[in-house]
Amino acid sequence: MADMENFVTGLAGVVLIIFSLFGGSAEAYTEGINYWPVLLTCIAVFFIVFLPTSIFLKRPFTSELPLLLIWGGIEAPALITAGYLEFFSLTPLIICTALNTLAAITGLACYAVFYRLEGTARFIDGLIPYAAITFSMTVTAVFLVAGV
Repeated sequence: MADMENFVTGLAGVVLIIFSLFGGSAEAYTEGINYWPVLLTCIAVFFIVFLPTSIFLKRPFTSELPLLLIWGGIEAPALITAGYLEFFSLTPLIICTALNTLAAITGLACYAVFYRLEGTARFIDGLIPYAAITFSMTVTAVFLVAGV
């Protein structure tokens, strides 16, 4: 029963935090940009990752899953908006989007195997998602500051 409570709480957290960023509307900040596909994809990924990892891998639900999805769900619309407002040219936008996607996938992969590891390997596995996100955000910041 605790897994179901954690699941519902995690899903609610993903939905509420992402929607709060948009003021309750998926088009609140930039007219003409439809963020619904991004939001719905984050929710779908939550289900796709949570169910198999909890059922088949017996991975307990922890805060890392919603945090990874919230980060990816926040960063994707930010990149879309930056591209739409021409803070980036197309090439840096593609690079940043690819890095964002790879960082999220890396984090999800590390989430899935964390409890199968022990000792130093577990510690390193726990750091990898944060290193990937840091790298992705650093590259994005450099492109924004450079204005390319």
